[in-house]
Amino acid sequence: MLQLTARVTAAAFAVFVAHKSLAFVEIARGSLTAGLAASAAHDTNIFGNNTERPDEILTITPDLQFTRNVGTISMFASGGVNLIRFSDHTDQNSEDPFANLKFNYDGADKGSAQAGASYRRSSETNDAALPRTESDDYKADATVTYYYSEKLGVRPRADLSFSRSRTNGFNDVDRLGAGAGLLYRYSPKLTLVSGYDFRTTETRDRLAGTNKPDSSDHRFSFGVEGDLAPKLTGSASLGATYRDFDDGDSSWLPYAGIDLTWAASEKTSVFLTVSSDFDTTSSAQSSKNLRTALGARHALSARLSLSGSIGYEHIKYSSSGLIGGRTDKVLPLTLNLDYAVNKYLSLGAGVSWRHNSSDLVTADYDRAIYTLQVSARY
Repeated sequence: MLQLTARVTAAAFAVFVAHKSLAFVEIARGSLTAGLAASAAHDTNIFGNNTERPDEILTITPDLQFTRNVGTISMFASGGVNLIRFSDHTDQNSEDPFANLKFNYDGADKGSAQAGASYRRSSETNDAALPRTESDDYKADATVTYYYSEKLGVRPRADLSFSRSRTNGFNDVDRLGAGAGLLYRYSPKLTLVSGYDFRTTETRDRLAGTNKPDSSDHRFSFGVEGDLAPKLTGSASLGATYRDFDDGDSSWLPYAGIDLTWAASEKTSVFLTVSSDFDTTSSAQSSKNLRTALGARHALSARLSLSGSIGYEHIKYSSSGLIGGRTDKVLPLTLNLDYAVNKYLSLGAGVSWRHNSSDLVTADYDRAIYTLQVSARY
């Protein structure tokens, strides 16, 4: 069974945006812009499980963005809200605010530094839990790259996230991570990296009868980043992650972090992503996740572009007690067409399909979403 996705937006609404939205403004040596996006989708399986209930969804997203660049320091801040409305399942309607703040320092050959923080109300289909869930998600991270000699450098980093579930029956998940990497500048465009990362995960407010998946992770990796070959850029790391559970159990997983882009021609680019890591879900489960995607983007004209991807995912959920484990094998496909009307207004159409094969009956399903979208920014 094919899953497809469609987004639909009213043209009159786009015209209103083009004439009434906030114009470009200079504030505090930075620029402030206002954006408005609207999409309508037909989703064949809004809960992401074998009940396969369809519905039409209208989403309107107004936002403000502020950018400032002063010498070697840049700043980006944004905030807005996703207004989501369902045609039939009106109990799933939501207003989801979001905010982001990012800083970047470019020290040229001596290195760089980045820091950011974000908040997001998330009301969406939860692939691990198999219904739609709502949560408040808070994240912060910081990374410093410093070269203390022409060839050698270090990269300390830290991150944290707090997910507070707003849906009955699901737990909170808190994560705290830190790590450090050693850098060797093999050439001006290629760097060798080795690193160690540590992460703790804690769950709160679990349902009675569920297990406790709280754990500590230790990851060792080696890789390269930069220009790997003519027309091939990105990063690739391999290694291993060891998970030590608080209840005394343990597990390990080969680690992969690959993000590559090949400029096949002036108009065509191809990308490959591979990731393999542990996770902890709002259903008090520990999971081993392998995700891959191969995609391409082609400029059909100066304003029209076509993109798509195909992937494979293998996810093993481990649990005991009230909620059992399962193994999912996922085939995701996407296809998108984007048209830039002008520098202020763009249109898009997309189709996404997900086939979820599982040894748990409720997790064996298909899902498709068809989409039409319009967005404007001034």
